[in-house]
Amino acid sequence: MLALWYSAGYAAGSLTRVGPRAFPAAVGGLLCIVAAVLLARAALRRSPPPVRRSRPLHVAIVAAAIIGLLFAAWTWGVPESLLHPAEILALIVLALAVATALAHSSRTRSAGMALLGLLLSIVGTDPNSGITRFDMGVEALSDGMVAGIVLIGLFVAGDALVCLASPALFLRTYTRLFTAWRASRIPLPVALAMRLAAALALAYACYYEAYEFSHSYFDVASVLVFGILGAAAKILGWNRFLMFLGFALGGLLDENIRRAMLLADGDPSALLRRPVSGTLLVAAVAILASAAVLSLRRAARGGNLQPAPAGPR
Repeated sequence: MLALWYSAGYAAGSLTRVGPRAFPAAVGGLLCIVAAVLLARAALRRSPPPVRRSRPLHVAIVAAAIIGLLFAAWTWGVPESLLHPAEILALIVLALAVATALAHSSRTRSAGMALLGLLLSIVGTDPNSGITRFDMGVEALSDGMVAGIVLIGLFVAGDALVCLASPALFLRTYTRLFTAWRASRIPLPVALAMRLAAALALAYACYYEAYEFSHSYFDVASVLVFGILGAAAKILGWNRFLMFLGFALGGLLDENIRRAMLLADGDPSALLRRPVSGTLLVAAVAILASAAVLSLRRAARGGNLQPAPAGPR
């Protein structure tokens, strides 16, 4: 809701010349829908959903395919058909769809994290219109957020904060993805060593990775803020990888949507009429639809979605 309200002051533009308001408004609207679905599901569930086990084989296959494509592109070059903005945005949508479908936690929450990353990616000055978006009046945000700061904050600082608070919880957040093992108690020397390593990792992230390169206390504060967000995501089972993936690809997606609509003269159906982009977009929709159907079948079979008991009449 905040994204929709804040983006209302930006120019919407037209289908041919998409303005700086369109992308954040669309992403904010989708994020509101995801939040409504999560609230409705929480009201209907009697117990919290279990965390699904990770699928390392599936992830390895997808990672190998992506690495193979990147190696082929680096060795033989990229075909001209894939350099069109329509194909680039279709590839980004497909990548986000595959990552969401393979998420080990709730796919709805994973989609919400990806959308949150997309919103964070457009903080700063819009390169097309020169308007600063979502800077909240902070001058340091006019240049946007640095991907390295977000990455280090979410993963390094986030893990360090969880380990400082509870080494057993830190181990449990990883082992629950693969096994049912629970570290109920850790020997005191091991716990102290883990906390010391976590403190050193947090200090390294704040000083050497944030302050040393930019000499900015704002970057140090950003690492800590994203560290708190990363720690909460780790404890609650939110997908940090999808959030960072959305952040890394959001600016590129926004730019290529504008370029594609400009080249298509404002006709969205032109994206589907192009063979490569149309195939990729249809594949992305099919993957998301299949993941949604499988999730609904699993919920119905497990009895997760049950109405709350009625009160006395």
